[in-house]
Amino acid sequence: MTFLNGVHASPEFWGEVTAQLAEWQVRIEASPQLQDTGHGQARLAVRQHSRVYDAVVMPAAQAKHLLTSGAALGTPLLLISDKITTKTGSMLRRAGIDYVDSCGGASIAFDEVVVALSGTGTPRTPLKSGRTGASGAPTTNLYSAGRAQVLAVLLSWPEVLDKPVRQIAQVAGTSVGLVHDVLSALESLGYIDRLARTSHLTDIHGLALNWAAAFPGGLRRKMEIGAFYSDPHRWPVASSDALLGGEWAVRDLLQPARVTVYTPQIDGPLLSGLRLRTAEQGEANTIVLRRFWQSPTPDQRHSIPWVVTYAELMSSQDARVRTAGHDFFRLHAG
Repeated sequence: MTFLNGVHASPEFWGEVTAQLAEWQVRIEASPQLQDTGHGQARLAVRQHSRVYDAVVMPAAQAKHLLTSGAALGTPLLLISDKITTKTGSMLRRAGIDYVDSCGGASIAFDEVVVALSGTGTPRTPLKSGRTGASGAPTTNLYSAGRAQVLAVLLSWPEVLDKPVRQIAQVAGTSVGLVHDVLSALESLGYIDRLARTSHLTDIHGLALNWAAAFPGGLRRKMEIGAFYSDPHRWPVASSDALLGGEWAVRDLLQPARVTVYTPQIDGPLLSGLRLRTAEQGEANTIVLRRFWQSPTPDQRHSIPWVVTYAELMSSQDARVRTAGHDFFRLHAG
């Protein structure tokens, strides 16, 4: 499984983690992939008990990116970091994510094993943000705002992968050069299978989880126009250039209290159609985001990339919306 911002850690870092855990009779075995790329499998053993995890190495400051992924995966997750603070540790425990750090901190719970340790001091080998390969050289960030547009299109309309690069760029609303960049990165990382008659992405599950985790702090900020109040009775009515999503897209799963509107701009038909107005504090029920994509075919002109809807649902503070997001994810990513 691939995680967002897995970081290649030095042998010194692994030595510190191993030594700290050994003091409490906890053994860690990291797969070569985990050591080389920052994401892979790890096995923790305490006496006769052991568990194999999907694991990721990342600085503690980025640990929040795992919270959405962990809930959706439903598999044992392990965060390996340099220094987990008390606040971050509490968040991880609530999300059911075990962790260990190079300062001796750990929270592990499985079978009859319960390990709760507070790390002391500062990390001797702090982790650096950003993804790197085994050589230590930075690799392409597939989830930066522009590249995320391309990846959203490829995930949501996989048939586009076999189209000319210029056509992919038109659908994604980006440059041809950026599409080349994303395709090259996906190929080098093994995410594109071109052996079959038609090309397809591999590990859609992992790519989509990573995409959604990066969305709030990346592409969504670029898309944001504003938060407003609108008449819920008018939501089925919108201008021809506007698409309704977010909670509205899963109204078969819940009663929507908010709607996300994707539009090139706020125009007269949108204002009048939704009776859109500036919201007073706390009453906004309509998020307006700039639509970046073009529909790949005329019959998909009213379609929103499913990964965009998923990411918007999972960014909600409402548990019922996130639950609907999990169901929506399983429907599209399996």
